[in-house]
Amino acid sequence: MPEPMYYIQNVNHSGDSLIWWKPDGNGYTKNLDEAWKLPQEQAFAICAARPNEDFAWPCEQVDKCAKRVLDFTLTRPTTFLLEVTRKEKLREIKQYLEAL
Repeated sequence: MPEPMYYIQNVNHSGDSLIWWKPDGNGYTKNLDEAWKLPQEQAFAICAARPNEDFAWPCEQVDKCAKRVLDFTLTRPTTFLLEVTRKEKLREIKQYLEAL
């Protein structure tokens, strides 16, 4: 059975996202795909040295709670994305009404 891996969460957060350690402790990220996964012993040792700042969480437990979202602030141009979405939804409604 493979050894369980852990993420390290910093007590700070960004909006509604938790902050996780990047590999080798090189900064923080809210993106779990960029978060450091490490063995329990190493994760607990790091957190023991910083008990009021960092917490170790089993990757399996965190991954079950995670959801994939689009960071709207990163889309360019955002007005285009809104317009495409609006047109697509209007088209869906029109097709639905025509099928009645």
